Amino acid sequence: MPQKLYAEIIAFCVLVLLLILFSLKRNMTILLGEKIFIALIVAHIALLVVDALAALPLGTAAPYFRPMLIAANTMYFFLIGIFVFLWLVYTDYRLSTETSGLKKRLPLYAVICTAICLLSVANIFTGWIFKINERNQFVFGIVYFPLMLLIWLSAIIPTLLALQRAARASLTILRRDYLIDAFYILPPFVGWILQTLFGLFPLVWIMTVCTLLLHFHELQGRQISIDALTGVNNRRTFNRYIESFIDNPGRKSSLALFIIDINNFKEINDTYGHTAGDDALITFAKILRNVCGRRNCILARYGGDEFAIICTDATDAQLDALAADIEREVEIENANSNRPYKLSCSIGRAVRTGFDAEQIESIINDADSNMYKKKKEYKNSKK
Repeated sequence: MPQKLYAEIIAFCVLVLLLILFSLKRNMTILLGEKIFIALIVAHIALLVVDALAALPLGTAAPYFRPMLIAANTMYFFLIGIFVFLWLVYTDYRLSTETSGLKKRLPLYAVICTAICLLSVANIFTGWIFKINERNQFVFGIVYFPLMLLIWLSAIIPTLLALQRAARASLTILRRDYLIDAFYILPPFVGWILQTLFGLFPLVWIMTVCTLLLHFHELQGRQISIDALTGVNNRRTFNRYIESFIDNPGRKSSLALFIIDINNFKEINDTYGHTAGDDALITFAKILRNVCGRRNCILARYGGDEFAIICTDATDAQLDALAADIEREVEIENANSNRPYKLSCSIGRAVRTGFDAEQIESIINDADSNMYKKKKEYKNSKK
């Protein structure tokens, strides 16, 4: 490919990523997932810039280009390690929007990143990944293709997680979302195959930019589905999920709904201020997100200090365990926190079998009614 065209393609990709970055920082609520995505964009921009520096002088006979090419290609592979790490963290977090599972896999992701980065530095002395010959041409080293295999095998870890969740998902709308997440890796992978076989440089990065653009488009769509304060699904998304259960021809046999209310939330707001109230909501949402992340459940902020959890085809024992898990996690949070107040909650539950459209209102009313009964019991116990 002519060097001028190569540079123009790289410049266009960088421009697209800069526009995404500008739009993210200007127009969107920046939650943890968006922060990781921004880091991924920045890493990709750095990769593209270094890729251009590493590619443009290739084949130029001038000897003083050789050190620059070695340095640029070393930095290129080092940045690939960083990019792979951020990709794994971001896509893993997207699948569950909770950190407990991610924390378990984070050491694995860190090991993969560290291995790639160390190999890139060691290559300066060993030439294992690449060499720059006397004509300033890039020559594959003995571990180049094994390294590429490691990178792509690592990149499909979130794909396997997404496919696993899709297989377990009881709602068609959830299954569809997981399958979309699973196949985001395909465009870059196909781009790399074509690039390697036919020398269509830099097709892998063009396809990666397309994938990130798709992620950005979905993030924009999710902004209307996510509660800006807590980062969990909002009431609109809750309605969409519960209605999709009715329209799902392969739906499970039962639907359980939890309505959960933070006790004494008004007192927290009145006594310690709205900032403390917001912190209580964020903390409580994080607890629920971690609990739901370990199960096939849908979490949403129902309104005010109320949250809703939808579970399908769960036994009474499983539902009891979920409620107990929430209360236990709240106790752990209180024990580890120095807040001037203690969090607690009232949990109401309702279950329907053979669910249909006419029962939407009744299951919500029953769960809400049972929650208020629990709240009344809580208040009476404090007298």
